[in-house]
Amino acid sequence: KFFEKNKVLGIYDVRSDSLASGYSLQSGIYGGIANVGGYKGKKSRGVLLKRVLTNVSNLLDAIIMMEQKLLRGEYGSASYLIGKDGENWLFENSGRNVYSERLEKKFVLTNYFTGIKGEVSEEAKARRDYVAAHLGSKVEVSDILKIVAHHGEKDGICRHGITLASFFVAGRKKGKPLVLYGIGESCQG
Repeated sequence: KFFEKNKVLGIYDVRSDSLASGYSLQSGIYGGIANVGGYKGKKSRGVLLKRVLTNVSNLLDAIIMMEQKLLRGEYGSASYLIGKDGENWLFENSGRNVYSERLEKKFVLTNYFTGIKGEVSEEAKARRDYVAAHLGSKVEVSDILKIVAHHGEKDGICRHGITLASFFVAGRKKGKPLVLYGIGESCQG
């Protein structure tokens, strides 16, 4: 879906009028969410992401808004990635417990916490490790499409019948914004 305010393009969640991931063509800020079980907040995680992307004009304001809103404990537990021009920030929340960290240029966000201590399934670890191992120093579109189409017993990214996956990759190619996204069975292109 496209939002005129701040020119945001993203994967839209109709149920909560929110975003699972998105990119502001105006500010250059991008973000994504991985749901992590454990805490059910009053508000959908994606409501916060949509609010940040459609209202801030720089990364510092996005970071401040994320921390302030998450500390209120209103949003369900999740891992968020917020960034611009390769400066990436990880936010994790479970109730009022909030963790934030500046990350490397490339980071794989998946459905478990890295900063907040908790139980992590072997499958979630295997999926993250598979993606991280297959990202080279220069990421091409063909690399992304191969990764999201992977069917592995423990590390499968495309998991027919288990879940409809979504992925979102934001970056630049020859100085112009490039956004790749998919919803559904990711091996189907």
